[in-house]
Amino acid sequence: MLKVSELGDFLDIPIEVDAVLSGLTVRVAELLALEPGRVVISTLPAGVSVSVTAGGAVIGKGELTVAGGHVAVRMLEFRELE
Repeated sequence: MLKVSELGDFLDIPIEVDAVLSGLTVRVAELLALEPGRVVISTLPAGVSVSVTAGGAVIGKGELTVAGGHVAVRMLEFRELE
């Protein structure tokens, strides 16, 4: 298995990370209007479980929380690198 210390310059490569909000309902018009940086309002409460993806692959699980007045994801579990 590859160790983090062996990754070198690969550690500086940016990658998009997403939290998948199960149960979130979005109208078609809202979906079509989405652009990068747009905020989607959710009525999901803090503590709801979410899957976290990076580059389209699930990398772990988290839960919604509030930090500094902003909705955030607290990572609870990371999948092992293969």
